[in-house]
Amino acid sequence: MGPAAILPLNLKEEENLNGTEITRGYQDQLAQQILEQPGPQPSYSPLPISRPLAKALLQKAIRRGEEQLAQRAAATLLAIAPDGFWRRAVIIAAEDIGVADVEVVGLVTAAARAGKRWRAQLGGEHVVGHFIVSLMVASDRRRCT
Repeated sequence: MGPAAILPLNLKEEENLNGTEITRGYQDQLAQQILEQPGPQPSYSPLPISRPLAKALLQKAIRRGEEQLAQRAAATLLAIAPDGFWRRAVIIAAEDIGVADVEVVGLVTAAARAGKRWRAQLGGEHVVGHFIVSLMVASDRRRCT
């Protein structure tokens, strides 16, 4: 697999890119994927658990491919600590997905780095958060820790 295989769809291998341009490319790709989703997205109820337990549950559920549980843990974190959710999502992407699916790691990182205003333009924290949780659950995973 050459370097072009891991770049976002709208970036070319021969372009001279820096981290900001690569992140912007992943943000554009993520926005397109989210906006192309058909119909209303499911709503997930937060769980009555603490923030540390929700963070651990999110990581374990993604690691085990249990989407419903991962989505409910995400809903919990997004309700009580949205910034904590985005930090944890990047950690999970790096630790549990890593080189197995570099594109998903790039998309998750881009969503986290984009900020609240950018996510609001795509439907808000929950819409973008639940979308990336789905990506992580569906991706190949290779634990790095």
